[in-house]
Amino acid sequence: MLDHTLDELLLAHLKAVPALAALHGYTGQDNADHKLPALTVSTTSAPLAGSDTAFRGEVGVIIESEAHDTTAAAHAERVEAVRAALANRAGVIAAINATGLLHIYGYAPLGSEPTAGEARFSTNLKYRFGFGPA
Repeated sequence: MLDHTLDELLLAHLKAVPALAALHGYTGQDNADHKLPALTVSTTSAPLAGSDTAFRGEVGVIIESEAHDTTAAAHAERVEAVRAALANRAGVIAAINATGLLHIYGYAPLGSEPTAGEARFSTNLKYRFGFGPA
């Protein structure tokens, strides 16, 4: 259940970035067909050392763009906007913790997986989050 909360809070934080505001936003729990361009946040987590209050989660932030109406450079700008927004760790942690819905202990980037197909550009930015209930 905290995975869902993290997805929703992180998506809302990213959608507040002007360069990302026009993207369709989804969480990993959404079953809807994605309309492009899209920004999806999806978390998978496990408790830390048998704890029921501290979790380690892998968060994927997926940026998808329609290749027929988006250039590779425009897609790269969207990806960079996400990276820049998440580079301010103190600000992101403070904003999410201030909601009172979740407590972020910290996070770090794990890498990225860019792909390009006939119809879309897709980049999955991966992060490791430590979090628990507020």
